[in-house]
Amino acid sequence: MRTIKFPMQLLRPREGTISLNQFGWSIELPLEPFTLPNHPDIETKMLIDCIALPSDDIAELAGQLLKFPKPSEADAPEGSVYIGYHHHPVDLLALQFGPMLGDRVDVRLALGIAFSFEGLSAGDGIEYGDTGGEFQVTLVRLQAPTRH
Repeated sequence: MRTIKFPMQLLRPREGTISLNQFGWSIELPLEPFTLPNHPDIETKMLIDCIALPSDDIAELAGQLLKFPKPSEADAPEGSVYIGYHHHPVDLLALQFGPMLGDRVDVRLALGIAFSFEGLSAGDGIEYGDTGGEFQVTLVRLQAPTRH
């Protein structure tokens, strides 16, 4: 089996969300629909959970570059993206915050995606290999649900 580089330019995030829950911060990044040779009309999103941030106030993080533990280490964020009938692990490597504007913040994410975990066919005995990339995206801060 031969591997090739995944076309990361196909993964174009839309405006996403960031929220705080009992397990830490979570980021949800819907992706623009895209097509791969063996997988037409893909509509999916990336989910990254259990993100340990140094503050519960995102506005305090403006300008900060945060690096995260390796996926095999404790306290590493947990993420995935569903493509080609499988969940592929997404590793959050770094996160840089811009200023908070209302309930929105621009962030740059450095990610690694493990396509070899469950495999992703590119056709004709070829599979996509693990890859990484950076994304610039706007996240909307969701408020935690309240009890009445």
